[in-house]
Amino acid sequence: MEFKAGDRVHVKRLSGFDTDFYATLSNIGADICQLKCSTGGFENIWIFLPSHHSFGPDKKDYYTLATDEEDTEEPVIQRVENINKAIEESDKYIEQAKHDHKIKLDNNYIIEVKKGLYVALVASNGYLKLTNDINEADEYEFENAAMKHADLVDGRILNLKRYVEV
Repeated sequence: MEFKAGDRVHVKRLSGFDTDFYATLSNIGADICQLKCSTGGFENIWIFLPSHHSFGPDKKDYYTLATDEEDTEEPVIQRVENINKAIEESDKYIEQAKHDHKIKLDNNYIIEVKKGLYVALVASNGYLKLTNDINEADEYEFENAAMKHADLVDGRILNLKRYVEV
């Protein structure tokens, strides 16, 4: 099958690991292309094209053209049974933020290879970029994605605690 830039794909295997996410192909080369997606840790990753020997269901990388299945589930309508209780709980968070002057955000993760050396990029073709600057380290939204890459480089996962000051 011939893929082109802008194709929406269902990524089922990446860097030898089973995955299940959707992305858009860009920067098509001879045997590789780049993924564009919002899934944590997989933004701007290079992936093999079907013409490469590392592409296939039991190989390093594998994906198929996406169907509309990712958006076909019926939406779940959520109702708030007790609106007053929900408002009170929201008010507690607002008051805490006013008092603490910060709101805790979801944690992100980075990989430390050794003291002062961090993973900046892990590509599907085995390419690894390291950095001494913690600010340039690749941030992972999901811990399981960070764990997979940490195993590849025998590194450890650092938990980033994030806050927004108000």
